[in-house]
Amino acid sequence: MREIVKDFSTEARALHGKITLDLLAVEDGEHDARMAAAYERVARGLHTLKGTAATLGLQDESNLVHRVEDVVLEGRDGQRALGTDLLGVVLEALDQFTARVDAHAADEVLVALDDVLARLVGSEASEPSPPAASAAPTDEQPLAVAPLEEATQEASAAEREPASGQSLEQEWRVDASKVRSFSADVERLRQVRLRLVERHREIVSVQQQLHASSGTLSAAGQALRRDAEDIAAIVEGLEDTLTALATLPLRTIVEPMHRSVRDLARNTGKRARLRIVGDELRIDRVVLDALRGPLVHLIRNAVDHGIEAPEVRDGRGKDGEGLIVLRAELQGNALFVEVADDGEGLRLDKIRRRAVELGLLGRDDDMSPNQLQQFIFKPGFSTAESITSTSGRGVGLDVVQDEVGALKGVIEVQSTAGKGTRFLLTLPVALGGTSVLIARLGEHRLGIPTTSVESVVRARRSELTIGRNRMRMEYQDEALTVVDLGDLMGLRQPLVPKDGHHILVIAARGERTALVVDEVIADADLVIHPLPDGLDPHQAYQGAATLADGQHLLVLRPRFMVQSSTRRQTAVSGTRQVLVVDDSISARALHRTVLEAGGFSVHTASGGLAALQQLDVTAYDAVISDIHMDDLDGLTLTARIRDKKETRHLPVILVTGNVDDDVRLAATNVRADALLSKSECAAGNLLAAVQKAISRKASSDG
Repeated sequence: MREIVKDFSTEARALHGKITLDLLAVEDGEHDARMAAAYERVARGLHTLKGTAATLGLQDESNLVHRVEDVVLEGRDGQRALGTDLLGVVLEALDQFTARVDAHAADEVLVALDDVLARLVGSEASEPSPPAASAAPTDEQPLAVAPLEEATQEASAAEREPASGQSLEQEWRVDASKVRSFSADVERLRQVRLRLVERHREIVSVQQQLHASSGTLSAAGQALRRDAEDIAAIVEGLEDTLTALATLPLRTIVEPMHRSVRDLARNTGKRARLRIVGDELRIDRVVLDALRGPLVHLIRNAVDHGIEAPEVRDGRGKDGEGLIVLRAELQGNALFVEVADDGEGLRLDKIRRRAVELGLLGRDDDMSPNQLQQFIFKPGFSTAESITSTSGRGVGLDVVQDEVGALKGVIEVQSTAGKGTRFLLTLPVALGGTSVLIARLGEHRLGIPTTSVESVVRARRSELTIGRNRMRMEYQDEALTVVDLGDLMGLRQPLVPKDGHHILVIAARGERTALVVDEVIADADLVIHPLPDGLDPHQAYQGAATLADGQHLLVLRPRFMVQSSTRRQTAVSGTRQVLVVDDSISARALHRTVLEAGGFSVHTASGGLAALQQLDVTAYDAVISDIHMDDLDGLTLTARIRDKKETRHLPVILVTGNVDDDVRLAATNVRADALLSKSECAAGNLLAAVQKAISRKASSDG
C-alpha cells in the first residue's frame, strides 16, 4: 500500500505546484476570464487531491483539502476576496497536506493539522457544519492508511517506486535482471542484423556472377530464412520484456478502491461494495497513472449519486447493499473500462431542472434522454441538493471527460431509471502488436482482431436459412444472424454466400454475429495506430495498421460489427442511399464517415467502372466521385451517367484536389451538380452539397 501512496505523493507534489501558481494569479486580482479559468483549474486540482486521498484511506488529508475548497470556492464565487493573509493560510494548508502524504509514503511521523485547520475555520465568515467524512476516527475507521491485502509480486516496490521528484513518464525503477535481459536481446538483434547485411552482400555477389551455381544461391537463401526466424524470436522476447518493464497490473490502482467504497458508503448512510473484473490486465504505466483520477471520480460518483439508501433499495425490491462493478478488458489495441452501478439511474428530471437553472436549456426545449444525459459532463454541473465532502461542487465528471479525452479516448454513459448507470471508457493502448485476421471483400481488405473471432467456417448453402430480409445459420445450438460484411461496410450490395465462402463468427461483449467475407487471406501480428483526428472517433474502425507490402489496413471494432449487424435487421428501408466513388480507400472512408453522420446509407466503389456496375443494379439518391481515377475518371463517369435515361437526373458531386477554371468548365460541361475541392470536403462542406443537390432534384421533380 505504501508503494501506491508513494506514487500519489509524486502526483500530489505536481498538483500542489500547479495549484499554487494559479492561487498566486488570483490573489487580490480582478474577476475576469483569466481569473475564472485559474479558479476552475484550482477547483479541479483540489477535487482530485481530495478524492484520491480519500480513496487511499488518507481521510484527515481529504478533510483538510475539503476545508481549503470551502475557502477557495467562496473566493471564486465572489463571496470574499482571497487576500494575502487568507491565501497564506490556504498555501500553508496545502504544504501540510503534501508533507503528510510524503510522511505516509515514508512511514514517518505526521505533521499535526490542528493549527492550520483552526485558522482555516477561523477565516470563514461562518463555520460550516463538518462534512460527514470528517467524523472522529474510531477503531474501525482509522485515519492512517487502511491495510490492504498483501501486494502481489507484479506490484512490488521495485516496480512501483518512481525516483524522487520524477513523474512516471520520466523515470521508472525496475528489476535489474529485467534490464540485463533486455540488453542481451538488443545485443543479439544487433549481431543478427550484421549477419543479414553480410548475407545480402553474398546474394548480390552471386547474382553478379552468372556462372555461380544454384546451390550457392540456395544456401544463402536458407541462411537468410534462419536469420529471419531468429529475428522473429528476438523481437518476441523484446516485446515480452518491454511489456514487463512498461506495464503494471490494473489492480495496482483499483485495489485501494474497495476500502474507499466501503468508507464512503458508511459516511453517507449507505451500504455498497465494489467488484472488480479484469484487474490482472497489464496496462501501460503512463495510461494507468492517468486513469487513476477518472476511476476515482466515477466510483465515488456511483456511491454518492447512484446507490440508494438501504431503506429505499428495500422498498424497490433490491438488495440493501448496492453493487458497483469495475470491469476491464483489452481488445487488440483498445482498452475498455466499464464502471456500472445498480442504483437509481440518472434522474433526468433533476438534470433538466438544473440545466434550465444554469441557462443551458430553455424550459420548453425538447431533448432526448441521451441528450439530457450529456449535461452531466458540463463544467460546474451538479444535481446535488447541498455541498458535501463528495458532491455539490460541480467538479467531477467534466474532469473525467477531459482526462479521458487527453488520452485520445471517449466516455459514454447509459442509464436506466431504477436500474443503474453505466460508464464506458474506450482508450487506445499502443504497446506491442495485435493479432489481426485479414479478410478480403472483393478488391478491399479489412482487419478484424482475432481475439473477437470465435470461429471461421466454410459456407454451405444447404445449412443456411435464407429469408426475404435476413439469413441465419445454426452455430452451437444458436441461430445466428448472417450478414455480408461488404454490405455492412457499404462496399457492395448484400452477398448471399456461395459454398466455400468464409463466414466469421464474431463475439463482443456477450453478443455474437456471423459475417460473410470472400476470403480469409492471413493472420498477422500488427501494430494498430489510431486514426487521424479528422476521423477519430469513428465507431467502425479501431485504427489502421501497415502491412508488409506497405499498404494500409483498416481494422474494425468488434463491438461495431456485432451491434451494426443487429441494427441492420431493423434498418429503415427509406434511408437515402449514396454512392461514393474514389480509388483511395482513405478518401472513401472519410466521405463515408461524414455522410453516415448525416443519416445517409453509403455504398462505395473503387473506380468508375465498378461504379457503373453498381448503378446498373442499385438506385441511388446521389453519387460523389473523385475526378482523377485510373480506370475511368469522374468526368467520364458523370457523362455516362447523363447518357442513360435511368440516371440522367441523378445528382453528381465531383471532388478534386485543386479547383481551377479548366476543371470547373469541364465539370459544367458534363452537368455535374457540384464541384468541391478536397480541402472543402475536409472542412465539412460535402454533406451540405449532397443535401442541396438532392433537395434541388426533389423540387424539380415536384
